[in-house]
Amino acid sequence: KAVEKIDGSLMQPVLIDGKIYFKTKLSFEAYQAKRANEMLKKELKNYILEKFKKGKIPIFEYISPKSQVVMDYKKEELILIQLRDLKTGEYVLNFEEEAEKRGIKCAKRYEIKSLDEFIKLAKEIKDIEGWVLIFEDMQFVKVKTDEYLKRHKLLGKIQPHEIIAAILEKRENEYKDILNRESEKYQYFKEIEKKFLDKYHLLKKEAKKAVKLSKKEFKKKYATHPYYELFALCRNKSLEEFDGWIKKHTARLKGAKKFLDLNE
Repeated sequence: KAVEKIDGSLMQPVLIDGKIYFKTKLSFEAYQAKRANEMLKKELKNYILEKFKKGKIPIFEYISPKSQVVMDYKKEELILIQLRDLKTGEYVLNFEEEAEKRGIKCAKRYEIKSLDEFIKLAKEIKDIEGWVLIFEDMQFVKVKTDEYLKRHKLLGKIQPHEIIAAILEKRENEYKDILNRESEKYQYFKEIEKKFLDKYHLLKKEAKKAVKLSKKEFKKKYATHPYYELFALCRNKSLEEFDGWIKKHTARLKGAKKFLDLNE
């Protein structure tokens, strides 16, 4: 059996006092869990309750433009990906047809191919994370597409020092080209970009003033300035040293957070 690997937030329904609540791996209060609860329509609710009565638990993935992990999904959906036995943890293999007849979205299924065929296909496919292959002995194998792996290097966990490096190296479009404009990750990228550029331009403007001063005037004005070292470097050598100093002092997460005045 082969199904598409969904790049979303894993959702588990929990039954409390006869009512269903979705939770992520860590929280009932996460945005994704709250949205999943709002998407719990009658047919889906009945399906989940029936499976609980039979000792099974359906597992879902929540995807949306706002909640981008790595891949860019254009539509908000709750997708059924697994059905497991509550006692043994064993997977039920053929559950999709029944669920789909009831209007429940399931992960896309693929005709059985060899592992080698999927590995070859992973080099060509662009718009999915990959596949989960389930063999007769119930061994699971995940095959990730090359496109997903490339994106994951950038978007797996966006950090301030990585964003700053991209801006200084004029490759910020690597992020902008693959981030959904509605996503929280895009908003975070733009927030860090603005904080950095605002301070960068402010310091660059000040550095240009500093290099024009005499040695005496420079020391009098900037001796206690937190960026005295930077201004002194630019004055003693040239303004061309500016970017290199910034890059060196923001190359690590701690330095980037300090530069941006972000709380630890």
